[in-house]
Amino acid sequence: MGVADPARVTVFTTMPPGVYSGGRYLSLILAYSLARAGAQVTYVTNNRPVFDGDFAPYERQWPVRKVVGNDFRLPADLRSDWVVVIPTGSFDSRFYNAALDHARQSDARIALLSFETPNWYNALSPFPRSPMPTESWRQVVARGGLVVTIAAEGVEPARQYFGEGTQGARLVFGHWHPPINDLAAARAEGLEGAVSPDLRRRVTMFARIEDPHKGAHDLLRLPPDLFEGHLLSLIFGRGVPAPYVEALRRHFAPARDFAIEVHSRISDEIKFPPSRAFAAAALSVLFRRVRLSAGRGRLDGGAHGLLRPAPAA
Repeated sequence: MGVADPARVTVFTTMPPGVYSGGRYLSLILAYSLARAGAQVTYVTNNRPVFDGDFAPYERQWPVRKVVGNDFRLPADLRSDWVVVIPTGSFDSRFYNAALDHARQSDARIALLSFETPNWYNALSPFPRSPMPTESWRQVVARGGLVVTIAAEGVEPARQYFGEGTQGARLVFGHWHPPINDLAAARAEGLEGAVSPDLRRRVTMFARIEDPHKGAHDLLRLPPDLFEGHLLSLIFGRGVPAPYVEALRRHFAPARDFAIEVHSRISDEIKFPPSRAFAAAALSVLFRRVRLSAGRGRLDGGAHGLLRPAPAA
C-alpha cells in the first residue's frame, strides 16, 4: 500500500433479516463513516440490512462494497489492512472464523467494537445476563488488537474485562461515540417547535419489548394522567407487538384526549424529514438511558430532547 493509498477496511457483522437493530444500524454507520473519512470499505454480513436504503445519500458520495451471504464467503480479491468485528450476542463460529481467518490471511490489524461488556452490565443492571456468549469477543482480540467501546465510560470496564494483553499481543483501548444519520436529520432542522397534525403534543418512543433493560415496560408504570393531551408515537424495529400495544391502551384508557399511533421498521428517511418529522416534531423522545457512571450505578428511564444532528466523522 503506497503512502497515498486509502486504508482498506473490512467490517464484519451479522444481520437479522428484516429488523431495525441499533447495534446493526451502528455497524453500517461505522462503515460509511470510515468511507467518508477516506477509507476503502468492504461490509460483510449474512443478510442485506432492511435499512440499507437509509444510506443511499452516503452510498452516492462514499460508496461501500457490500458482500452478503449466509456462509460469509469472501471475494478472492479481498485484502484488508484492518478488520473490524461487530460482535454478536451468541456463539457464531462461521461469522467469527470468517473474520479471524481473513485477518490472518491479509496480515491485517484487528479491531473489536465493544458494546457493554458483561462485567460492566451485570454490576449495574437490575436484569443480569450470562456473560458466556461474550467469550467470543475475547477470542477476537486474543492475539492483540484495538478494542473500541461505544461510550467513553465503557473504556475502563473493557480494560478490566479484556485485560491489557501480553507483550506479543498488546491491546489498545479507545472509544467512538456513534453519530446519527446526519444527512437525513439535517433536513428536519428548524422543526423542533412543530406539533403533530392533530395538534396534540407528540411523545415519540423507540420501543423494544424483548429485553427488559430497554425500558418498554416502563411506560406501564407511568400514571395515565401524565399523558393527557398527548399523542404517543411508538416506533418498533421488529414488527408490532400487538399484545403490548393493547396493554398500553388499557393502561392509558383513563387519560383524556390521548391517543397512540404505531409505526414499524420505518426508515430515517421517514423519521426525520419535514413530511413526517416524528423526532423533530416530538415534544420529547423517550428511550432507556443506561446510567453506568460510578456515581449512579443503576439503569434509569428518562425523557430527553432530540440530539442535534452530528457529523459522521
